[in-house]
Amino acid sequence: MKLARFVPAATCVLSLLAAIVATGALAQGRQGGGFGGQGGGAGQVGGRQGQLPPRDATGPLAGTDQAVGSGIIRGRVVTADNGTPVRRAQVRLQSAELRANRLATTDAQGRFEFKDLPAGRWTLTASKAGFMTLRFGQRRPYEAGTPIDLSDGQLMERADFSMPRGAAVTGRVFDEFGEPVANARVQVLRYQMVQGARRLMPAGGGDQSDDTGAFRIYGLSPGDYFVSATLRVGNGPFDDQGGDATSYAATYYPGTGNISEAQRITLAVGQEQPNVNFALQPVRTVKISGVAIDSSGATMSSGM
Repeated sequence: MKLARFVPAATCVLSLLAAIVATGALAQGRQGGGFGGQGGGAGQVGGRQGQLPPRDATGPLAGTDQAVGSGIIRGRVVTADNGTPVRRAQVRLQSAELRANRLATTDAQGRFEFKDLPAGRWTLTASKAGFMTLRFGQRRPYEAGTPIDLSDGQLMERADFSMPRGAAVTGRVFDEFGEPVANARVQVLRYQMVQGARRLMPAGGGDQSDDTGAFRIYGLSPGDYFVSATLRVGNGPFDDQGGDATSYAATYYPGTGNISEAQRITLAVGQEQPNVNFALQPVRTVKISGVAIDSSGATMSSGM
């Protein structure tokens, strides 16, 4: 009788265990299906990785444009004065509509070539230190060039440039005592139309005076220019200058802080303008000190 009483109970326990095992197996099966789905996703990702997107394509066009066609543009870069080949000039080919940008360097004969070009509108620019930067088709300084409308399979062989030598300005920068000033930033400026207004804008790359105060700015187009020099004393605006409260204002040649009193320099093609020498204008500086606090009145730290 005792054994018969335990049989139904044992049977119930075994049934419960079987149900638990079955539920676990079902859950494991579902998880296995889930991992299988993830594995399939990983396989798709792996498949996509096997084919790089266009912007990551490798090869000779990497880092430029991705569109490839069958057009070709060839040309030659020579000097405007005697037709000598300009070696190692940089020729840049760009297309805004194709978002394309390519660069070539001329060989010993001044020749360059762009291959595998898709159809579209292209602009071509040639540059080299000491020469005026030119756009293809440009005839006068600051004039817009002529775009090249290239069709698929077209060969353009005479995209030539005749580069004038750039003008240059040389001189020296001094302080109020006639001593040479090193590390002064020297720039040439010219008036340009910007958003409908006539403004004085930097032209050319500028230069920094050496230990003798000398500077040279080259590669300039013909035109009217003003020359300015600036010097930042110390390494920052809050540096202690040892009690010397003297600094220098932006100064225009021949030595004035007023642009209306500056002397205009007119340059011709390839002209070298020497002896643009002038002294910086000293000004008195003041020191402003205080305490910075936040909205709650607490003192701020590490703030600017």
